[in-house]
Amino acid sequence: MMSEMILVRNQILQISNRSDDQEFLNLSQRLDVATSKLQSEVMKTRMQPIGHVLSKFQRLTRDLAKELNKKIKLILEGTETELDKSLIEAIKDPLTHIIRNACDHGLETTKERRAVGKPEHGQILVRSFHEDGQVVIQITDNGRGLNRDKLIKKALEKGIITQEKSAKMTDREAHELIFAAGFSTAANVTNISGRGVGMDVVKNNIEKIGGRVELKSEFGKGMTISLKIPLMLATTSEKKYAIPQVKLVNLVHIENSSDSDSVMINEDDLKEFRQEGAELLEVAEKALLSLEDGADYKTQYNAIFRALHNLKGAAGMMKMLDLQAYAHVLETELVSQKEKDSLTSDQIDYFLKSVDTAKKMLCGENS
Repeated sequence: MMSEMILVRNQILQISNRSDDQEFLNLSQRLDVATSKLQSEVMKTRMQPIGHVLSKFQRLTRDLAKELNKKIKLILEGTETELDKSLIEAIKDPLTHIIRNACDHGLETTKERRAVGKPEHGQILVRSFHEDGQVVIQITDNGRGLNRDKLIKKALEKGIITQEKSAKMTDREAHELIFAAGFSTAANVTNISGRGVGMDVVKNNIEKIGGRVELKSEFGKGMTISLKIPLMLATTSEKKYAIPQVKLVNLVHIENSSDSDSVMINEDDLKEFRQEGAELLEVAEKALLSLEDGADYKTQYNAIFRALHNLKGAAGMMKMLDLQAYAHVLETELVSQKEKDSLTSDQIDYFLKSVDTAKKMLCGENS
């Protein structure tokens, strides 16, 4: 409704600029001031803590550390920093790619770190804060950093730069080669990296929302990538499109079932349920991950149980019977562990994978 009001306000301002009526001009200016203030207040309600997206990377880092046989510690700072809801959604994929790169390329293996006198655990620090009307997200790893010579050699092989240009490049220009389209230093293609879809996509996606990407690297010591993002997206004008009737092939009208036992679930209710269900599963996932760090079993057990129990009840109300049944099975298996002192590593893996399956069922995907 705020967007509609802004559109009407803009139309009135356009008309008032062409009018000789001074009273109408004064009223339109007052309307402009009032709606601008209201818009600012309404936009504040869209602000959410960035921790909603950052907390998901605890699980990602844990799984990658196991897959890569590395010891990795993820540290999150500034999780209370607020950002517009739509921007939080927009930065998920770029952040995921950067952290996957840090785990795979940036951090050395335990053996390599030990050989150069580094701690066995590699560290990734994700820090967010406000600066000059923007949100800055810094991803810093204490890994191997960027190798200038290796980057230039790969760029020459791919024809991204010429031999003449490579001789004149500064360290910063060489480092920024990782933003070239299709550039990858991975020797082999895996499900983690080496597919040629990389930092250029990250940069493009951040620039699409009005942000920018900066990086600093020191060979042998690590790298920092900074994402500088506006607090909120600019309000865009609404557009209408017309389709000629002669181009219409078919009009379809779908009637609701007349079965008296059926329950009509509208899209708004379904969307709200999926959002709440995702939040419940996130609670369960966080509690499971915290058990690996030595958190109190009783407290975390109760958190997991409540999440699964509430998900089961809500799924039943929404007639998502497969998800309801699956949540019930997980709840039953968890109850069997109630009197234990902890869950084993294999049991935590099992429940984490089960949470992943529940997420897919929640979104309507085949499990």
